[in-house]
Amino acid sequence: MAYNINSGSWDKTKANGKVGIGTANPQYKLDVCGTIRSKEWIVEEFESMPDFVFKPEYELMSLDKRKKLIFENSHMPYLLSEEEMKQNGVPVFKTMQGIIQNTEEIYLYLFEMDKRLNELEKENEYLKEKIVQLTQKINLIKN
Repeated sequence: MAYNINSGSWDKTKANGKVGIGTANPQYKLDVCGTIRSKEWIVEEFESMPDFVFKPEYELMSLDKRKKLIFENSHMPYLLSEEEMKQNGVPVFKTMQGIIQNTEEIYLYLFEMDKRLNELEKENEYLKEKIVQLTQKINLIKN
């Protein structure tokens, strides 16, 4: 059915089992031409969520490769380009999956960076101690 508001009343028409609000020719099961206000959307069926990035066998793209990909395509991986969104609309759930996967991968990069930073700090402390020791030896030799 398609519903159109006509002078403040609801006008019901059939359209191949599809419902249209603000459109007489719905293309989807529910086709709304206008703004929708909602407190929450619940998606009940979906293929997967990107929590697989936290599994040990997941191969995280190198940061250099990711950077190159982002600047070549002018958008984040797992998301449609602006042009694709303008042409076809924004698939909300698929976009949410892409945002979540990007966020989870960013955490993996942060964990790697934190590990490398800790290793560098330890190495830096070790080298500082060596400098102090060598300075003391030089001073002993001078005197």
